[in-house]
Amino acid sequence: MKKFAFITISLKTQSGINKTYQAKCKALRKLGLSNFHFYILNPNYEYKNGILNYIRINKSDTIKYIYQRYNIIKKYVPVDKYDVLSIRFNSLDVSSLSFVNDYKVVSEHHTKAYFERKLKIKCFFNEKDRKYNKLFFDCYSLGLDCLFEKNYLKKISGIIGISNEVVLYEKRKINNDIPSIVIPNGTNVESIAQSGFKKFNGKTINLVFVANKLNPWHGLDRLLTSINRYNGKINIVLNLVGDFEVSESLISNKNVKLIHWGLVDQSQLINVFSKSNVGVSSLGLYRNDMTEGSPLKTAEYCASGIPFIYAYETSDFDNVKNSYKFCLKLDNNSSEIDFDNIINFANEVSQKKDISDYMRNYAFHQFDWTIKMKQYYEFMKSLD
Repeated sequence: MKKFAFITISLKTQSGINKTYQAKCKALRKLGLSNFHFYILNPNYEYKNGILNYIRINKSDTIKYIYQRYNIIKKYVPVDKYDVLSIRFNSLDVSSLSFVNDYKVVSEHHTKAYFERKLKIKCFFNEKDRKYNKLFFDCYSLGLDCLFEKNYLKKISGIIGISNEVVLYEKRKINNDIPSIVIPNGTNVESIAQSGFKKFNGKTINLVFVANKLNPWHGLDRLLTSINRYNGKINIVLNLVGDFEVSESLISNKNVKLIHWGLVDQSQLINVFSKSNVGVSSLGLYRNDMTEGSPLKTAEYCASGIPFIYAYETSDFDNVKNSYKFCLKLDNNSSEIDFDNIINFANEVSQKKDISDYMRNYAFHQFDWTIKMKQYYEFMKSLD
């Protein structure tokens, strides 16, 4: 039986990535697949249970990360025991090409990295607390990606992309039809409690926005601008969940209240969801030059049973029955959001009986990692 390894280097604690890998491992156990192993290289802690392995790298290697990351992988991961290595793409360096020449590598892409990095560089100059080492890393990585990416893509054995758009974007760089598959984001539905949502009372609309760290493609500023320009009679409460804060000075609408919850655990998050009418998914992916998306928070809203708004193309909701429409698609651009549309949506979903149960069941069939890990397995197994 072929053996497969999923590898990523994470120098900072990223709860979203950790949660995703843990959910994938649970799905593999359910499927009875023991030939997948995960390696998360990090500077903080070590933990191994066979399938999921956190490997602590020493301080000198964290410095080498920006120019020798693939050699670091070879140093800490027993790569020779695996038939195929799936590596979450971050950036390239001088060690990339020899690595993909020596091993069968599948490159896993979650965004258009070039545009995302350019956006981060642009946004750096608008930040109050500027970290110049971060600017250096983004500029340095952008240059190396442009230098090595074509040869890297020619040598890898396959691409896994979060959307068809991302896959085609990578393949067009080399005009080569290498093996590929689209696997959108998923979640461990069973581990997420069904919170449901608060029915809209016609007087106050409660929104919830969730992000570990705030990024431009989340589009929160777009939502705030639209809220400020709303001159209707409905009061607005915006619940903000994550490691970020929004200054009250950005709110000019007197009928708007911000509630900062900070980082919360699962039980606290479910409590916030249960008090909210509508969830807010990504509203600014156009800033990454992306039309298609698959944010993790969308899958979690669906599993929790709270209706939500989003602004991107996706096939995830093609099978939703019209009588149970639980999400509102907005334009993926910089245009102002007509807040009355969100209010009307909140009112419509509040009239639908058992909509949270329908969302929960839909999540099991569309977003659960057991479904998606089967796709991973079949794709990796098919590579010659």
